[in-house]
Amino acid sequence: MAAAALHDRESLSCSVCLDVFRNPVTIPCGHSFCKDCITCLWDKDVRRCPQCKQSFPNKPALTDWLQMKEEEDEEDAEAHEVSCDSCTSRRTRAVQSCLTCVSSFCRAHLEKHNELFRWRKHPLTEATDLQSKTCSLHGRLMDVFCRTDQKCVCLLCALHEHKNHHSVSASEERADRQRKLMETREKFLQNVRDREKDFQELKQAEESVTCSAQTAVSESERIFSEVLCSVQKTSVCVTELIAERQREELSHIEGLQEKVQQKISDLRLKMSELDPFLTTEDHIHFLQNYPSDCEESTSEESEDLSNISENPKAFFCNVELLLSKLQERLMHVTKETAIKIKSGGEKTSVSSPFLCLSLG
Repeated sequence: MAAAALHDRESLSCSVCLDVFRNPVTIPCGHSFCKDCITCLWDKDVRRCPQCKQSFPNKPALTDWLQMKEEEDEEDAEAHEVSCDSCTSRRTRAVQSCLTCVSSFCRAHLEKHNELFRWRKHPLTEATDLQSKTCSLHGRLMDVFCRTDQKCVCLLCALHEHKNHHSVSASEERADRQRKLMETREKFLQNVRDREKDFQELKQAEESVTCSAQTAVSESERIFSEVLCSVQKTSVCVTELIAERQREELSHIEGLQEKVQQKISDLRLKMSELDPFLTTEDHIHFLQNYPSDCEESTSEESEDLSNISENPKAFFCNVELLLSKLQERLMHVTKETAIKIKSGGEKTSVSSPFLCLSLG
């Protein structure tokens, strides 16, 4: 009890200083305090208990708390000891009990018992409380088990009160139940082993998941790094292609502009040559000098510029269309990859669609 009380802080606290006991003592009313706390309190005030308020006319004696607890523990131990049934003068602790004699003996009386019944087989056990194992009706050891009523009985009870019941010896029933208990224990043990195996497999699965996740993160970072690098390279490539096509179109337009300007100059020159004919009033001079190639000059085919404004625009629209499709493919791959990762589906290869970009 003292050992158990040491774990109970509340029972080890002084109600005066509200702290754990220091040199604890017990006063006559049964309450305990620190020796210094109760002594100091009684020196200043009326001698009474701080808890129950019981007053003492004279200064009471203080009992050592630890010593009192040890004495209580000894008394409790003695109360639970089995006494020798043959000792009459004083209480002596029994060392063994005889199941035939239904008595417990100290060492001295056990020797006498063994000498008296040396030719008989009296089963002995460690000293035990035989009263709880003795039939209150017949005073005999309850060494028979009635399976019908599921209780221990003596032999006379088995022959009379439990007649026609299914009865066996207590040792046989104990052996049967112990066998079942061992089987149950073995099943529990096997279950423990199976669960331990399951736990180890779960630990391995945990390590595998952690390792796989770390590998997936590293691989993901590597792939997306390549994707970003590919995007940057593709962006530079697209910009260069657009600039190159721009230069080609502008060069072609500049060449056409020079031809058109030259044509304008030629036409203006011919117009200046025709102006005198339009202002002359001499009919004969007009007819004699009329330019024969005038109508042919006006029928010359002009440069076809209809595709100048369409081709460049069509080219850049084509670029925008390709990039838009590229964006859609990237978004589709990203969405599909995220869904498969969440659902734990098949391993998805995250490849960059930028790597296969082609501009026609």
